Amino acid sequence: MVRSPAAVVTRVLGEGFAGDGRLAAGHGTRMVAGRFAVPAGQGLCVCDVLADVHAPEVEADLAAGDYVVHVVGGSVPAVAVAVHENATIDELVWEDALTSEKVPVGVSVDAGVIGFGTVAAVRALQADTDLVEAVIDSSTTDDFGTLVTTTPHGHVVSLTAGYGDGVYPLFVGRDSTGTATAVAVDFGTARTIGNILYR
Repeated sequence: MVRSPAAVVTRVLGEGFAGDGRLAAGHGTRMVAGRFAVPAGQGLCVCDVLADVHAPEVEADLAAGDYVVHVVGGSVPAVAVAVHENATIDELVWEDALTSEKVPVGVSVDAGVIGFGTVAAVRALQADTDLVEAVIDSSTTDDFGTLVTTTPHGHVVSLTAGYGDGVYPLFVGRDSTGTATAVAVDFGTARTIGNILYR
């Protein structure tokens, strides 16, 4: 059984996440950072949009549809979760996100801005200087520096992950049919995979 962030996600978001969004006590601010769509057959990219131009595609086969990105934390995020609009987070089973080579993948942070979106949308953002400047400007604001960027290939939801380099674990949430309907970045867990420190 792979390590699951279910306890982290449930503890931070609380049992009311899918319904009224109540926070478990003492875990700071919860906010909706934005939405992005995953068309059928398109791959997901969760990466530092300002630095990680070769981020691997997550092998998750995410269900097509709209995803809502929720962020919880204090001065920096504790967890960020992108959930299909029809999913119930309390019913998901979590597993390590994998690359197409079936290797566990984390979210590498260099410039400190994590983006959620399809591979095509993230690459379109990275190729547009004006869009990159807008993301940089948003990263200096409050509320986790969140921004929804519109590209010709869809939205990218980005948030400030805090300063300093690091690699954070990325997880996929599956429903009772085995369909991937969520992804979560756990900013509060330290572990090592191979020679990479996940922190």
